[in-house]
Amino acid sequence: MTSHGHLCAIVIDGMALKRSLQYDPINDEVEGLEDYGRLGRTKLSADYALVIMVRGIVGKWKRPLAYFLTKEPTKASLLQTIVEDAVKEVLLLGPVPKVII
Repeated sequence: MTSHGHLCAIVIDGMALKRSLQYDPINDEVEGLEDYGRLGRTKLSADYALVIMVRGIVGKWKRPLAYFLTKEPTKASLLQTIVEDAVKEVLLLGPVPKVII
């Protein structure tokens, strides 16, 4: 990849979901509840998805970084933590890409 090929942007998108709960016997947990990964899980039924992706600015590439199931669109304070974590993860990937937010 050229030096410009590492230029990337962190992209955040959300979408409404149809509510659906399902039991996972292998992990002994209910799927479809609000789940922010290491930031916490609730007993609320998720109806929204938040997706974090990294996209090339010069090159035509994109990679999913994380997704979260939420009860509603994510509040700004929690979104700030998620974005900060995403930037840290991208910077840990190897040659330091230039991140434009």
